[in-house]
Amino acid sequence: MRKRLLVLITVCLSALMFISAASAQELPGQPIAQLDAGDFRALAVSPEGRWLMVADAANNQLRVYDLFAGNEQALFASSPLEGIPVDVAVTPDFAIVAVDIGDGAGLAQVVAPASYDPNLPYDTFNYIDLPDRPRTVAVSPDGGWSIIVSTGGYTLLELFSADSITSTFFATPVVDSALYNDQAFLALRNEPLLRVIALDSDSQNAPIIGEVALPDQPTRVILNSGGTLGAVGLENGQIALFDPTTQTVINTFEVESGIEDLRFLSFELGEWLVIVSDDENSVQLYDVTDPTDVGFLGTPNLEVTPVQAIATFNDLIFIADRSTVRIYAAQSDGELGDGLNDGS
Repeated sequence: MRKRLLVLITVCLSALMFISAASAQELPGQPIAQLDAGDFRALAVSPEGRWLMVADAANNQLRVYDLFAGNEQALFASSPLEGIPVDVAVTPDFAIVAVDIGDGAGLAQVVAPASYDPNLPYDTFNYIDLPDRPRTVAVSPDGGWSIIVSTGGYTLLELFSADSITSTFFATPVVDSALYNDQAFLALRNEPLLRVIALDSDSQNAPIIGEVALPDQPTRVILNSGGTLGAVGLENGQIALFDPTTQTVINTFEVESGIEDLRFLSFELGEWLVIVSDDENSVQLYDVTDPTDVGFLGTPNLEVTPVQAIATFNDLIFIADRSTVRIYAAQSDGELGDGLNDGS
């Protein structure tokens, strides 16, 4: 899948990106592709790896790039948003954009493929009012559920289709969330704890089914693509790796530059963690294939400062600063773009 996707990206982005697989082997930290436009606030890749969703705050729109476009224009669609995009997540069928509409209010805007207008291939099919300003949005891999974390709590969405969504707000102070198909992990604010809730037909009541005790207060929480490993960024600058099934912490380790954001990179070499430093000026890579024996892989020499948004798919890392998205590939020799600095 990796080789197929890289070939497709190389072919399809010729209009808006520069492609230099050869130079990626010669120059440290060279991206395999790049696009320039807008004020990128969040990135997300669709589950099959075809669509790159870019939340653009320069024009308040969701840009949709087709990574399988062949020789066609990579920018497939631009859908207008009702305010400033804060975050975006993608289900198999549509995207959910968390939008700040001002005056402390928020909106979840559901953008999906549209067949009724060839000039508008993506359009808004639904709006969900949020009680306050949104912070993050996450969806379950099966596309059945979403959680939008906002200033005063979180909104649980049950997703039947783009135009059929139920929502319930809970005034539970959380800072982030991560979902698998039948459960969600809520990173509680001001408590060293993940709360686990069930996702099923009765989940509008958000039944609590467990807790994960942490060594410090959480700031971010993510799950890998298989739902077999979780990672939590902590206030003290550590990462806690946990088992979602047993709801126990497996290991904790220190991150040198603090934690602004983190993503899993799940591919044939195993599980990596991509960690954005708290000053947004660097990215660190850790091998967590064996969560009891974490290995520091290095700091890629990236051309992205500050790191404003990040997404991953298979062995690809999509990183945006204020105006550019660059795509990097983890190489088969365990390096990213042939440009890892081991810290020496």
